[in-house]
Amino acid sequence: VDGDLEDPTEDMTEAQEEMDLADDLEELADDDALFAYEAVPAPASKGSVDALERKKAEENGQNTCVVCQAEVGRGDCLARMPCSHEFHEGCILTWLRQAHSCPVCRHELPTDDY
Repeated sequence: VDGDLEDPTEDMTEAQEEMDLADDLEELADDDALFAYEAVPAPASKGSVDALERKKAEENGQNTCVVCQAEVGRGDCLARMPCSHEFHEGCILTWLRQAHSCPVCRHELPTDDY
């Protein structure tokens, strides 16, 4: 007759295992949500963009603007990043409204967020 009785600790162990499994699944769901997040880069601060050195290109075809992939022509308006990379002024200004780093070397400009 004693062999017919169920062990109450067995039910508790099963319940604990189910709770642990539910916790694990919740943790995995949180991890998936974390990895699904796409960081949006902050734009460069207005002050850092205003401080870029501007100049006119003196030579034809010596460089290519890596933003638009077009050749830099004599008289084109250029902007120089602090890392010394130069771009068409309009191209780098558009770039810096979306990101705060050099498109060549990733040198970072300040943002208004920090």
